[in-house]
Amino acid sequence: MREVLTRRHQLAKHETIIEKGIGDAYKSLEAIRDEELYTDSHETFEAYCKERWGISRSRAYQLINASTIAANLSTIVDKTPSEAVMRPLTKLPPAEQRAAFKEAVKKAPDGVPTARQVQAEVDRRLTHVNGIAKPDPPEIAKARANGKIPHDAVVTIELPDEPTTVDEVAEDHEQIKAQSEDELSDEDWLETLPLAKKLEGYMLRDFKKDALAFRHLEKARAAYLHHAQRELKRPWVGPYGNRVMSFLKIEPPQKWNLCTGLENGGCGGKGLIGVNNLKCTKCNGCGYWIMGRKDAS
Repeated sequence: MREVLTRRHQLAKHETIIEKGIGDAYKSLEAIRDEELYTDSHETFEAYCKERWGISRSRAYQLINASTIAANLSTIVDKTPSEAVMRPLTKLPPAEQRAAFKEAVKKAPDGVPTARQVQAEVDRRLTHVNGIAKPDPPEIAKARANGKIPHDAVVTIELPDEPTTVDEVAEDHEQIKAQSEDELSDEDWLETLPLAKKLEGYMLRDFKKDALAFRHLEKARAAYLHHAQRELKRPWVGPYGNRVMSFLKIEPPQKWNLCTGLENGGCGGKGLIGVNNLKCTKCNGCGYWIMGRKDAS
């Protein structure tokens, strides 16, 4: 009971900060999400944001991302810029965010850059592939870091219009599919997952929480994987590197598996085995299990 009251007190405190606009309102929204303070009244963070604040999931994440960027810029600005002005910086690593914003401030007539001016500085620090601005690939990022390519240089790469191998076709298909899925609400996205139709009870509840955690952390995981692959790309990788890469290359929820049937030592998705309802040791009572990608080693 005391824990419930403490959670409600924390929620009320953060909601007051958001309502009055005092302190870091974006940080409070992030705390409500990360600590799952919304679960007493709403099943998902998306439902909470929609009903309590009248904003979509994507808008909530824009505000949360702004909190991280504001903290990064705090060493170079006296007043935190608006979320719209900071939004373009999400495409850059922290050091480049500060450099891009400094340059935008320098070029702004009154020293207060607009979102468009910040976007222009961000674009100058990205690689343009077939006319689309994207984060620097590893070799370009390394060249910028060691000074071979200026930090504000625009790098343009022209690639063939069509994929040329089966793997490239498959990769393009996965990217298009991921972009389409990213536009779905949390509830609609969960309904697309195969296990959402196979699990029941507490196992379905836990699976949904697990899957949503993966979805909400996916951009951060992909970005960290990009950096880890550069850092760990050497002839020999130790136990730490192997564990890091195994974690970062976990398969997405679409490929999570129902626990095998009784004939194969599993529970068939029930979580429990036998008349004594013993916890399944194969899936640890979850009803499903997760594999790493084939190239995780």
